[in-house]
Parts: sequence; C-alpha cells; structure tokens
Amino acid sequence: MGELKKLGNDAYSKQEILFAISYFSMALQCYDQHADMSTLQSATKEDAKAAKISASLIASNLSMSFAKQLYIPESATTAQMAIDFDPTNVKAYIRSANALVQLGKTEQAITHLQQGSKQTTTDKNKEMKTQIKTMIDELQEQQKRIQSNKTYIEAKIAKDKAFANFPIRMVWDGIGRHGGRRMVASKDIPKGTVLLRVAPFAVAVNQDKMASYCSYCLDSTPKSFDITTCESCKCTMCEECQQDKVVKQMHTNECMVISSTNNKFRSTNTRLIIRCVLRAIQNLDGKANKQNTLEQWRKDGKPFIYDTLQDVDKLCHTASMTDKKEEPGKPLANEITSIFDMVKGKSFLNRLDKQKFILNTVSRLHPNTKVLHDLIECCPIAIGIFPSSSLINNSCLANTNSYMDNYGMYVYRSNQDIKAGDEITSNYMDPQFSKTVRHQTFLKEFDFYCTCDRCNAYEDNEYQCPKCGLALGSRNLFTWEPQPNIDFDGQVYQCDRGHTTMATVFDIIEKISPRSEQFIHQYFQPHSCLQITYLQEQVSSLSSLGPCYQSAGDVVKQLLECYKKALGETAANIIPFHFVSCYTLLHKAMKHTENRQGMRSVYEVLRSHLEENIGLSTHYDKPRFGAEYDPHMDIFKDLIMNMMMKSHHLHDNDEYYDEDDEDYYDDEDEDDEDDDDEDEYEDEDDEYSDDDEDDDEDDDEDYDDDEDDDDYDDDYDLTIEEVCDAIGQHR
Repeated sequence: MGELKKLGNDAYSKQEILFAISYFSMALQCYDQHADMSTLQSATKEDAKAAKISASLIASNLSMSFAKQLYIPESATTAQMAIDFDPTNVKAYIRSANALVQLGKTEQAITHLQQGSKQTTTDKNKEMKTQIKTMIDELQEQQKRIQSNKTYIEAKIAKDKAFANFPIRMVWDGIGRHGGRRMVASKDIPKGTVLLRVAPFAVAVNQDKMASYCSYCLDSTPKSFDITTCESCKCTMCEECQQDKVVKQMHTNECMVISSTNNKFRSTNTRLIIRCVLRAIQNLDGKANKQNTLEQWRKDGKPFIYDTLQDVDKLCHTASMTDKKEEPGKPLANEITSIFDMVKGKSFLNRLDKQKFILNTVSRLHPNTKVLHDLIECCPIAIGIFPSSSLINNSCLANTNSYMDNYGMYVYRSNQDIKAGDEITSNYMDPQFSKTVRHQTFLKEFDFYCTCDRCNAYEDNEYQCPKCGLALGSRNLFTWEPQPNIDFDGQVYQCDRGHTTMATVFDIIEKISPRSEQFIHQYFQPHSCLQITYLQEQVSSLSSLGPCYQSAGDVVKQLLECYKKALGETAANIIPFHFVSCYTLLHKAMKHTENRQGMRSVYEVLRSHLEENIGLSTHYDKPRFGAEYDPHMDIFKDLIMNMMMKSHHLHDNDEYYDEDDEDYYDDEDEDDEDDDDEDEYEDEDDEYSDDDEDDDEDDDEDYDDDEDDDDYDDDYDLTIEEVCDAIGQHR
C-alpha cells in the first residue's frame, strides 16, 4: 500500500493524473483486502490506527486527483472516505468542501470546514486553519450576496412592468446554486410561447460579419440598401440606424476609442468590452433607460427587459477565478484602460474603479457572452451580454429554445407544454455534446457541476466494445496496475463478455483530426455524441463544397436519425437549428440535382419548422419566405429579392399568422388569390411596389415555362426521407 501511495504521489507531481488515480485506487483496494481478511483484525490497535491514517491520506490524495480531472462527485465521495478513515485529516475537509461547493451544497461545505477547523489544534495545521477561515468567510459572504441579489431581483421584477408580460416568476428554495434560485412558469404555458425577451446590455458584430450586418440593430445589410461604414472604426449602420439620434450618439462615443485601439487588440471581444464600459458610464450619468435606446427596439411595441449596470453586477455569472485564469485578461484590460485614458482623459473611468471593472468584464466574458446566429445561414454573427438571461438555469434537456429575434433581442421560447410551477430551463451549451464534455465545460466556465435531470437520470453510453459491440458505461470501467513503459495508465473498459479495451484509446479517437469514420463505427455506439459530431462536420463540409452534394442525402438521413435516437421524437423542437442546417443542405442538394419538387418540399418543411420554433411570421427572416415558392430563387442567399424587404417595413406585430398571412403564403397555383396578395403586399411597402413588379412577372413567366416538367408535382410534397433518397438515386 505504501509503495502504491508513493507511485501515486510521484505521478501526481509529474501531472500524470490518470496514473495517480490508478495508483491511489489500487492502494485503497489493498487496504480493503487487508481489512476484509484477518490481517488488520489481528494487528495491534496502533498498527490498525496507522493503517487507517495511511488510507485516509491516500483517499484524500485520490480526491485531489479526481478534482484535477473535474470528476467532482468522485472527489466528494473519496474526500468523505478520507474523513471516515481519519476524522483529524484537515486536508480532507478542505477537499470535501471544494467539491461540495461545485455540487451546489454550500451549507454542507461550510459545515465540513467548521468541523475541519476544530482539528487544526497543532502548529503544523496553523496555515490550514487560516485557509479554512478564509474559505468560510468567502462562502458566508457569498450567501450574503445571494440574499442581497434575491432582494434586488424581487424589486427589479416588481418595478419593471415588462416582466408582467411574460408568464414567469422567480422562486428560491435554498437548495443548490444561487440559493436555489429558479425561474418557474406562473401558469400553464403552451408550446411556442415567448417566455422572456431581453435586450443586450452590450453587443458586438463579429469582425468577419461587419459588412453584412448593422453594428447596432444587427439587421442584415444587403448591398442595394443605403449603408454607411465608418472609415475610422469600421462600424456599419443600416439605413434606419443612420437616422436614429441614439445610434448617432453611441457611434460618436465609441468611434474614437475603437479606432485608437491597437490592431493586436481590435477584436470582437474588444468592441464588446468597450461598449460595456460606455454603457456603464451611461448608467452612472443617469441616461440609461428604455427611452434612450434604439428606435427599432421600441417601434414594434413588443415587451422586452432592459438591463442596467446593477443587473450586470447582480445577475451575471461569476466564475471561480484563480490568479492564473485572470492573467490572460490583464493585457487586454490594461490596453483598453490606457486607450480610454488617452482618448477620454484619466478622470473618465474614475467612477468605475476602472482597472477592476474592466478586468472583471474581461474575466466574465466567457460565462456571460451569448452567441447570436443567423438562423437560416446557421452561422454566428455577433456576441452580446444579456444579464437577465442568467435568471434561467441550465438543463441539458431544456424546455426552451433561445435565439436572436428582431434587432438583436435574445428570446426564450417554450419547446413543449410547461405546467404552472415547473422550472423554466435553457441549454447553456449544445446538448449533443457528451456528458463528460458538458460537465467539464460547466466547471471551467460556470464553476458548477450539472445535476440536471438528464445528467442524473442516465449513464452516458458513448462507447462500445470494439470486439463485440456491447455498450460500455462507467460500470464497465476498472483499474488495473499501470504500466508506464507502454504509457498504460491502468484504466480499462471490460464489457459483459470479458473483452477489455484501454480507456485511453477512446480519448485518442475523439481527438484524432481528421476523424476516422472506421474507428468511430468500431469504438463508439451508432448514436453516440461523437458519431453525431462527425455527421455534423460532414453536413458543414458538404454545404461549403459547391456542387459536391452526392452524399448529402445519406448524411442528413443518418444525422436526423441520430438526433431522434439521442433526444427522442421531439428532437426537432429541442435542437431546432441543427435541423435547419440539415434542411439547408438538402435544399442546396435538390437545387444541384434540379429536382424542383424536392426543393419545394424542403422549403415548405423549413418554413413550417421555423414557424413552429421561432414564430417565423413575426421574425425578421420572414421576408426570405415569399408569397409563392420560386424554384429559381435560393432562400439561403442574401441576394434574393425577398431578403431585401426589411422586417421593419412589415409592421407585423402578431405572434402567429393572421388571415392575411395565410393568404400571403398560399400556393402559386391559386392565381386569383395571388393577385390579391400582391395588392396587399404593395400596400404594405410602397417603395417596393413599382420596379419589382415587372421582375415578379418575369419570374412567373420563367416558372410557367417549366411547370410541365415531369419531376414537379404541384399537388404532392416529398417527405424529408424521400428527399434524402432522391439525392442518393440521382447519384
């Protein structure tokens, strides 16, 4: 046992953590074997006590090794084991407390620390006594902040009448993170209901998208529109934002700061931080209110939550930051601080405690930044900070979808019926990632270990035996003696038929680039997260390879099947935008094969899918889906005619299609109704009713010329499965 302990300590000192885990685990197995036999029973009390103390130290070191690998429940279990072996093991109490905090059990962690403090009676433990006191003080201060934040949130909701427009309420049950803070349904909520709509505290368009999207309202900016790009800061303004006094003032305030930034630091994150600072100053000047926001935010009359500087402080996630984690952010914080001092004067940031505020903003970017996507192109276009969105807790099988709606608002929409009192949850990351990857990300970026229903309900069965195909889970993981000379860390999977595979093989296959389809099929289950990731990468690559769509049908068919196997038959509602990317690829493939029936079928499926999941009839992407389907148009390109009609010209404030909308989307074979629709369309947007009418007639003539093609049946739409098969047959 002593030799194994020494080997474990040596491995840990070399940062060979998996080797250390194996050695420490084997040492504890030795202790258990001796305890079960008569060895310890016949030993003197002193020898038995010494053995227990040694076992306690080993268990404590094993807890530390598990924590290093982010195996938090295992770390908590082995720390408690160390305490049970030796109640005077102070380090075990500290390691137990650290694990309990990440599991959301703060009260229990404080109790363990207080018990550990009572054991620090010798000079040897004096330093640990100070450490424990510091930890207790920090946790108790955290509890005070939680209570203060509760009071603040309750007052915010009572004061901001916009919250009354959403079917939600906040509760605190005292269990878990944030004092058990949860957002719940205030009444029975049907699927498709908007639950929360939050305006950005600050937002920045990605560097590679600045020419395509307005830097302020995030609306797309086709080349035919009156677009202005600032030569100094490169910000782009759409036609309406150019006339907005608020936007003009925002641009004036930030232009000199952004343009003075060193090119090395002029990134999307830099722009976001600069806007955070300027917004904070605006708050301190008393000028931050809903009336002093973009006109486009207010013109449609829809409710939204407007966050302030206090909301950033009270609501945003605060990850556990060590000195090492803060280091990378310091150069950027120093650069931004010096730029503000140079451009605005050294007194400009005094009210913010400038160095601390900017560094805190930098350090909080990862856990608080939302990535905003173009929902049709399936690409990220901007990042933003939305403090009130932090009120919604994570679930790896959430009951809401979140997306960017008109003008950069962040919206949460129910993807299923929700009963009154049920918690409202959101995905903090893609639920298609494996349980291990999700947990590691949550711990690194949000400082918590996810205990949602999905994570607790089942064991991740990613792997399979390469010899017989039987599923491998954590119950199949065993520890053998490590063999450093062949780089074997001692971790093996053994299937129910006795076949063994080194655990590290699975890690290697996951990291191989480019991925090996053969190894994935051999070592991973058919619907594993890695298999899904591999197919997603295939979809992405096929979408960018021009006409190379021959295998698109097979890939999409497999991927959609994987989604349904992994998440159930409602997968399209749980991860709707993954389905959009699949439909996008199918439409491109159908266009390449000149299958108009397939193109229309995918078009209709996509339109229905978007209406169900984002309320397409009220979304800025509505213009991409015109009055009638034209197979010569590509709905996924910015150059098409319908894309150029901006959503703010529609004046459409209804949540679902009204009667006019239904007529607006009738099939092209209903000529009389189409004529009426065109009249309504022209009435809604006069500037788009003259020159383009002739173009529409030309398009109709082109379409009529081809109406007799045998491959197009106006009365029959293909299913997605039939579309996939049609692509394969064309090959």
